[in-house]
Amino acid sequence: MKKLVIFLFIVVLGVLMFATCPDKKDHQEAIKAVVSSYLEEEMSSLPSGIEEVVDKVGLPVAGTVLDVVMKNKLKINNYYLFSTGEVSHKGETRTVSFGVLGHVFTFDEDDLREAVNNRKK
Repeated sequence: MKKLVIFLFIVVLGVLMFATCPDKKDHQEAIKAVVSSYLEEEMSSLPSGIEEVVDKVGLPVAGTVLDVVMKNKLKINNYYLFSTGEVSHKGETRTVSFGVLGHVFTFDEDDLREAVNNRKK
């Protein structure tokens, strides 16, 4: 009986993971949310006049550019029970997101800030 319960639990969990595996759109939304939050935080350190211009012009343009980049560069690997998002640039591939049970886990703002600072060096 105990083995049957464990088996049923594993089957139900597998079906649940399969049914809720995030797709490319879910990965794109999660990444866009983190990048947008990062940009808004970085904008707050700009002088007042520049911040207003960037807010009205820069953020919408950045959002459009991000959409195009993700459409062309983001590759989703669907493993049926979970999925991963990868970005390739200059021959280097990095995993940027992991999706399971209807949720996408991605880098946070600190990771993004560190990556941007490393690119500036």
